[in-house]
Amino acid sequence: MVEKNISNNLITELFSDSTGEDKRYVLRDFEKGSLVSAVMEGNNTIGLVVNGCIEVAINGYDGSYFRISTIGAHEYFGLSNLFAKESEHIVLRSTKKTTVAYISLSYFLSKLKETPEMIEQYIQLCSKEFQLLTNKIALLSIPNVRKRLLSYFYSNVDHKNKVCGFENKEQLAGMLGISRASLFRELSLLSGLGMISVTHKNIYVLKPEQTEA
Repeated sequence: MVEKNISNNLITELFSDSTGEDKRYVLRDFEKGSLVSAVMEGNNTIGLVVNGCIEVAINGYDGSYFRISTIGAHEYFGLSNLFAKESEHIVLRSTKKTTVAYISLSYFLSKLKETPEMIEQYIQLCSKEFQLLTNKIALLSIPNVRKRLLSYFYSNVDHKNKVCGFENKEQLAGMLGISRASLFRELSLLSGLGMISVTHKNIYVLKPEQTEA
């Protein structure tokens, strides 16, 4: 279950404002810490975060709990899972007060029938999400913690070299499958090497061209 930005044409069309009796979506509010589901009344849906934030995590068979990503405002979830049963191992939980707009599977299917080009867009989105999941698995398979951190940093920097994709360092540790102690130790070492700059909330890459430490 990997999220995308609303700028995607397919998602924009599905959630565009409607008029009259054409109610395209329903809104649900979630308090901080609430479980969020992509299933409503037994049916799969597409959810769009109107405001707030949702944490995506996986419950392992051994009882482990890994945070893998977050879904922020104007990002969606559930699209690639529309035709599958909800997995008991994937957990969605709001990290703050959150509002979600839901579109039903039946409405989505009616739009595909009306607009055949949406089928191609849907396939493309699912392919991109599969690639993102593959990249995530590859990242978590890196045994060396420092190399795993650097791989994530260099793949998730904005134009100001700020590392993106997480709300706080505890969440980052969970996403990368490492302990908080290991994360803070490596951040301190990388900062001492002059490779990154760490503030209370943010991490900046100082040497983007350097990939080994």
